[in-house]
Amino acid sequence: MDGDFDQLVERLAAMLTSADPEDIKGGASLLYELFLSAGRDTFSRLAQELAAYQGGIILKRLLDGAVTQKDPERQDTDLVTTEFLYARCCQAMGSLSSSKVVVDRYFNKSWESPEGRRVCKCIFLDLSGHLLTRAREIERGQSHLNLFADAWVLAPLECLANFAAHSKVFRQAMKDACEERTLFDRLGFLLSAGIQRTLSRRNAQRIRVLMADVAVTLAFSADSQLWALDRGVLKLIAAVYAVSPGDHRQDALGWEGSPAFLCNAVLLHLLPTESAAEKLRAHNALDGFRPHRRKMNDAAIPELDLWKYFEGKLQGRPVPTIPRDAQTRSLDVRADGAPIVCSWKECTAGPEPPGTAFKRCAGCQVSRYCSKEHQRLHWRTHKVHCRAAHVNQVKEKKASSMGNGEAEPSSSTA
Repeated sequence: MDGDFDQLVERLAAMLTSADPEDIKGGASLLYELFLSAGRDTFSRLAQELAAYQGGIILKRLLDGAVTQKDPERQDTDLVTTEFLYARCCQAMGSLSSSKVVVDRYFNKSWESPEGRRVCKCIFLDLSGHLLTRAREIERGQSHLNLFADAWVLAPLECLANFAAHSKVFRQAMKDACEERTLFDRLGFLLSAGIQRTLSRRNAQRIRVLMADVAVTLAFSADSQLWALDRGVLKLIAAVYAVSPGDHRQDALGWEGSPAFLCNAVLLHLLPTESAAEKLRAHNALDGFRPHRRKMNDAAIPELDLWKYFEGKLQGRPVPTIPRDAQTRSLDVRADGAPIVCSWKECTAGPEPPGTAFKRCAGCQVSRYCSKEHQRLHWRTHKVHCRAAHVNQVKEKKASSMGNGEAEPSSSTA
C-alpha cells in the first residue's frame, strides 16, 4: 500500500468532503474495509493523515454531519438525505475515532473552556439521543430500520465509546450530562432484553462489547472513576451481565473478548482501591451483582472464584491474592484501538513505545514522528496541511479571545 498511500489519502479526502451523499457512503465503506484489513499500523497512519488533512477539514465535516445532522455544503437537504448523511458520517467517524490522534484533533485544548465543555456535552447528548431514538423504533417493531441498525445505532455508539476512551474533555462532558440523568438512564435501554432480542445476533453482541468498553474506560480513568460509580456505571455492568450468554463459549468473540470478561476486569480493577470499594458498598453492589455471580465466575480464569473474592472484599473478610495472570489480563483490556505511529509513510518503527511519546508537529499538533529525519521527509506532502492548520488555529485563537477563552500558540516546524 505504501506506493499508493498518498493517492489513497487524496481519494478518501475527496469522497468524505464531497457534496454527493453517495461519495460519502463510499468513503465510509472504504474506511471500514481498511480498518478491518489494512493492519493496525497502516490504518493508524491513514487516520492520522486524514486528521491533519487541510487543517482538519475532513474531521470537521464528519462531526458536523453526525451532530448537526445536516450537510454543511447544501442548504436544501431533505430529511431522507439528512438521515443518510448522518449515518454515513457516523460510520466514517466511528472508524477514524479508533485513533487517539484523531480524537485529540477533535477535542483539543480549546474544548477545555466552559463553552467548549458545553458544546462537548451537546455532542454527547446529540449522538446518544439520536441512537436511542432509532433503537426504540427498532424495538417497537419497525423492522425495516433493523437493516440499518449498524449505521444508526452501532456507529454513533462506537463514536461515543472511542471519544470517551481517548478524551478527558469528553469524559468531563459525559459527567456534566449525567448530572441530569444517570449514564444508565441515558444508555441502559440498549441493554434491555427487548432490543437485544430484536437486533441481529451480531449487532446485539457488538452493543454489549461497546457498553462494556465504556464501563472499562470510565472505571480505569482516574478522572472519571468515582463520578461514574455514582452515576450509573454499575447498573450498566449488571445489565451487560444480564444479557450476555450464560456460557462464554457461546460468545463469538471468545473468552477474553467477551463483554462479561471486560466487566470482570472493571471489578478486579476497582476492588483494591478503597475509595472505589466504598462506592461499591454504598451502591449495594453485592445485591446488584449477586444474580450474575455464575456469569462472573464463568468469564473469570479457572483458578479464580471471582464472586467469592468480590463478596469477601466488600464484606471486609480476608481473601486470597488474585493470581498475577488475572491482574495482567484485567489491565490489558485497554490496549485495543489504533496505535500512535510515525506519520512518515515508509517508517517501519511500529507503534509508539509504551512510556515514550513520539514528537508532534508543532504546527498542526496532529502528525507524529519517531525522528527528525522522518519529519523532514514527511514535510513535502504535509506542509500544505500544516499551514492550513496554522490558519485555522489563528482563527480559533481570535474566536477564543472574544469568548475570554485561551488557546495555545503554535508554529510549524520541519
